[in-house]
This record gives sequence, C-alpha cells and structure tokens, in this order.
Amino acid sequence: VEIHGANGYLPDQFLRDGSNVRKDRYGGSIANRARFALEVTEAVTSVWGPERVGYRISPLNPYNSMKDSNPRETFGFLVRELSAMKLGYLHMVESADTRAADRLAPSFRELFRGALIIN
Repeated sequence: VEIHGANGYLPDQFLRDGSNVRKDRYGGSIANRARFALEVTEAVTSVWGPERVGYRISPLNPYNSMKDSNPRETFGFLVRELSAMKLGYLHMVESADTRAADRLAPSFRELFRGALIIN
C-alpha cells in the first residue's frame, strides 16, 4: 500500500507551510503539520503492517501550487518519523530541478532506514 503524501494531496497540504495556515494542533510547527500524515500512516500500518506500506513525498515539486519555506527541515522531520515506523519504502518524486533533488536524496537516504525509490 502506498500512501500518497505528494503533489498537493491532502497529507501534503497539511505538511507544507505554504498551504497549511491552521491555528489548531494540525498547524504551526513542523511536528503539528506532520501530525495528519503520521496519523494516516499509523492507521494504514495498523491494518497492513509497516513492511507492506510505503509513503510517497514530493518535497521540491511545485505541482498544484505546493511550496514550503524549508523543505529540507519539513520533509526531514517527516522522513525521520516515517523511518521510525519501519515502513517498507519511501518514494520520493523529483522536481524539474533535479540538481536540488539530488542534494536532498542522500540526506533522506541517511534518515530513512528502508528502501528509497526516486523517480
């Protein structure tokens, strides 16, 4: 099962500070903005098991007008939390700026202790 947390889908909207302007426990800090994505992941892994679940991110992809002021920190937090859940894989979608994506991929590889798929 792949959780689609990329390209402006709902988990991505909650995560990024360019779209999430909430003032409740799902907005503000990175930990709060990541809460929805992590709760969804916990629910899915409780049914399928973490080894059968992957998570898709697009940290630099502006698709659907998505943006974040600090994608390395924002997505770094999410990747660390997902890694602790021992998911089967992380699927990272590159942006048109492949040089920037190439700079992010190694740090995410270090943070995530499963398979990292980049396309």
